[in-house]
Amino acid sequence: MIDIRDAKNKEDYNIISDLGTIIWTKHYTPIIGSEQVIYMLNKFQSPTAIEAQIKEGYNYFILLSDERPVGYLSVIEKENTLFLSKIYVLEECRGQGIGKFGMGFPREP
Repeated sequence: MIDIRDAKNKEDYNIISDLGTIIWTKHYTPIIGSEQVIYMLNKFQSPTAIEAQIKEGYNYFILLSDERPVGYLSVIEKENTLFLSKIYVLEECRGQGIGKFGMGFPREP
């Protein structure tokens, strides 16, 4: 079963950061190198960075498959539109409709 939940606390920020580290390291290291991946993770996907983004108005959601965190997405409302900032799913969970579920998730502004 696919589900989604709001990221609301430091435990959730750690889960997202851990997912980001796995996904970014695997996918982006061959493209931009490990130094740049580490920099990007620290700047945008560390628990502290996530918490700061939430204070700025971003909303983070954890994507779950059978209650296991397998991805995340982030959105922010900008000029009366909803901007998709991030959507990531673990490689082994892709192709199962998890990202599609996240994109169709109803959200009240």
